Amino acid sequence: MTPLGMTAQEEQVYRHLAANPHTSMETLVGQLGDEAADAVERLRGLGLVAGDPLDVRRPDQAFQRLVREKEASLFAAKARVAELQELYDLAHRPASTGPVTLLTSRVQLKTCMDDLELNAVRTLDKFITAPFVRLTTVHAPDDDARRDDDGTIRTPHLRVIYEQAVVDDDRALDGIRNDMALPNAEIRIAASFPYKLIIADGERALVPAYPRDAADRLSTYLITGGTELIAHQMVFEQCWAEATPLVGGNDVLSEEFSLEERHIIGLLVSGATNERIARITDLGVRTVQRRLADLQERAGVRSRNELIRHAATRWMN
Repeated sequence: MTPLGMTAQEEQVYRHLAANPHTSMETLVGQLGDEAADAVERLRGLGLVAGDPLDVRRPDQAFQRLVREKEASLFAAKARVAELQELYDLAHRPASTGPVTLLTSRVQLKTCMDDLELNAVRTLDKFITAPFVRLTTVHAPDDDARRDDDGTIRTPHLRVIYEQAVVDDDRALDGIRNDMALPNAEIRIAASFPYKLIIADGERALVPAYPRDAADRLSTYLITGGTELIAHQMVFEQCWAEATPLVGGNDVLSEEFSLEERHIIGLLVSGATNERIARITDLGVRTVQRRLADLQERAGVRSRNELIRHAATRWMN
């Protein structure tokens, strides 16, 4: 138990008392030696031993505080190591000589994200992954930031894939609703995909500099061309083909159903509950229930599971 601050002598005493409750100090010293008395006093100070005759507190309760303290220290140490590693990586990374720039601050990243999202002209492709962290403002479809000098609003073809965990996160609601309202928008949902990504006009991309398990690090690459950009576009296209449609596209769903129905069907097939569908679409839960009942009747099925199967294989195929 050394990691918790106990010596070998203290652990021996604790073990002995755990196996032999209500032991007197005299008996304990007689069995383990004079050092046992000092060990008992230290264990009393840690809140592990009490009473006379001596007894120990339940281990799952007695050690809980010590374990939490050590976990907090370990977490802090890991964070410091990660910080040092990032400093090391930045200092030892070769200077950019090609179409890649490293962004290391929150301000740099926010400015670049806004630039790509607001100034894309033709296309804008995005992966939105968990954990969800908002770095930029949600710009409404008619936001002046989207306008050219002549007042025309830029409306690039938006394709965004939300990870399921993001769809279930209330912090992402405003962004999801806004994307659903944007013209020329297609939205899909996937269980997971490899990393966060933004590609504007097939010419510029933002890609994290670290793997997904380093979510606390903001360092991000701005790629402005070359084969690396092509590779990320290929990854996006593969994930796009496998994701579940929610909004937009030229499939049968777009032609036969209202926009509200398409939203509900897409969320239903992605696994969202009625409550979650209501929050994202800004409808009442009862309204969603009525819409689903209408869709079941339209599909000629009797249960929610049958409706999901029918929608996935017939309406969205």
